[in-house]
Amino acid sequence: MRPLKNYIILSNYVQNQKITFGLVVLNIIVFLAFGLINTTPLALLSYGANFAPYSLRDEPYRLITSMFLHGNIVHLLLNMYSLVALGNHTERKIGVGWFVSLYIVAGLSGSMLSASYNLFVISVGASGAIFGIYAFDLLEVIRVQKSNRIAVITNFVIYVIFMYWLGRQYAFLDNAAHLGGFIGGVVIYLLIGLKRSFKTSLTLIIPSLIIIYLLLPRMQVRYFEAFQYMIRGEESIYETSSQELSNSEFAERLEEKQSTIDTMALKFKALGSLPRKLDFDRIILLRYFDLLEQKIEFMKRGALNESYIFIDSVNHMSMRIDSLPRTYYSLNMTPIQQKGDTSTMAREQLQRVTEWYDEDWAVTNKESASFYRLGTKDSLNNWHDSVLDFYIEGQIQMKGNYARGLKDGIFIYYNKDSTYSEAGVYSKDFKTGKWEYYYSKNRLESEYYYDKYDIRLMNRWTRSGEQPVKNGEGSWIRKDSTGFVLYKRDYQEGKTNGWVEGYYKDHSIHYREYFENGRLISGASISPDGSKHSYDFSTHFARPSIGNEALVQYFEEHNDMRYHKDDYVEMRFEVDEDGSLKDIRFLKSLGNPYDSHAKQLLIDGPKWLPAESHGYDPYTQSARATVRFKGQDL
Repeated sequence: MRPLKNYIILSNYVQNQKITFGLVVLNIIVFLAFGLINTTPLALLSYGANFAPYSLRDEPYRLITSMFLHGNIVHLLLNMYSLVALGNHTERKIGVGWFVSLYIVAGLSGSMLSASYNLFVISVGASGAIFGIYAFDLLEVIRVQKSNRIAVITNFVIYVIFMYWLGRQYAFLDNAAHLGGFIGGVVIYLLIGLKRSFKTSLTLIIPSLIIIYLLLPRMQVRYFEAFQYMIRGEESIYETSSQELSNSEFAERLEEKQSTIDTMALKFKALGSLPRKLDFDRIILLRYFDLLEQKIEFMKRGALNESYIFIDSVNHMSMRIDSLPRTYYSLNMTPIQQKGDTSTMAREQLQRVTEWYDEDWAVTNKESASFYRLGTKDSLNNWHDSVLDFYIEGQIQMKGNYARGLKDGIFIYYNKDSTYSEAGVYSKDFKTGKWEYYYSKNRLESEYYYDKYDIRLMNRWTRSGEQPVKNGEGSWIRKDSTGFVLYKRDYQEGKTNGWVEGYYKDHSIHYREYFENGRLISGASISPDGSKHSYDFSTHFARPSIGNEALVQYFEEHNDMRYHKDDYVEMRFEVDEDGSLKDIRFLKSLGNPYDSHAKQLLIDGPKWLPAESHGYDPYTQSARATVRFKGQDL
């Protein structure tokens, strides 16, 4: 009989409190449908949370939908317990119509005051409506049910304490919503106390709520719209930077973006008087716009002049932007998508390294060093990512970027006095595009264009600023301090052509060379010790002492490793003045153990001869070697 008795008790409870029970069930269903999936602020916003820039603009439905959303299970249970405790007698006392009105009006009042008072709070919960019911009950017990006064007040105080604790714990305390709900409850109590009919009261309540909503200040809406315009403008700037455009097109787009930044600033300036925190944010944002416009100006100059030295100014502006104080409110309402990087490099732990070099850039110890490098290396001991080189005294010598040991990206070199030495771009270890070279004090000396092995001198200036070579055409004459000509070169389409003669300072002949389209055809020189030399183009390259064909044969004879198919490893390295090899990197890699095996074959192999200037003077030069691996026998 007990189950039947319990069922009868529950049925009577539901029949007597249809709306209370229905509201509890509705809140639970909504939480099960949405709250169990995701209750982050942005998720709640997508479900219909109250947020002034949306609720007061064109989504007023949020004032109601937010009443049925909750931040977590504790928030839901606390509100539903209070709703059941209050609804136990309030619904029976005033009837279904008035109880629904009390719940909705108190909830709407709480939502509207929250949207009006709070700046940018994402608000959810039934607490505004529940505060309204508490207000009704408190007034009722004060006026009529004096014997029940202590119990109602105690419940209300306990509820307020728990809501305060919950808000502090989970960061969704909304006192404005609570106050607004309380006021809504007072209004309904007064209307009932005036013994107005339910229909008459509705004709007063509904228009009043609509008028109040329309009269609410929209300052948050205007600020939010200005902020969203800023976000869209920033995105368009970054999109422009990532597009493949010619320098002139890029500069033109950047100029458009400068106008966009001006509009951003105007939108924030036009907002007029703002609350203290928002006014602070506006000051920071206006400063940000100023720095961003300067940054874009430097980017534009770099594009128009095809010069990479402006990257330092761009980076400086970025650092100044990063050093700005943080704003109170960041209103980017788009969730950040975390893209999983499944690349080997993402899984590989890069190691931070400091390496020391002597004056010839050979690795040495700290005590003997003239330079040092800060950067990261991968598991194969290759430099990877950003690298900084310094003079031993601490001045910057180079900024660059490596990819698996290969120079790849913008490189800027500096003199000891921190002025520019040269700047340009490497692509997989080869200079590419325009490179700039400087005299002291950042005075431009020359502009070269590189296309892997094709090199052209396009412009050259004297220290006094004259330009003897322009657009690849002209003559470059080098003189000593007395005005004596040390050598003269003629350029056509950026390449040396014709005879080039060089002299020692005592006016005796040093060398005489003949070029065709940049290629040395023949040369003869007299070294300082008086010996004579004849040479051709080949002496400008480092080369194996046994010859290229014999080196290939050597690798084939000594390489007994097999790969799963016919393939090869290609290395690029520096051949020093004494023929030693250094800085070996891989233009084409098969990974370990094949790369290590190929590298060891090169090191243990025949001696290399350095490149020679004028047929006798050795200098450090890059060289390449290929080690082939045969496929495994089936």
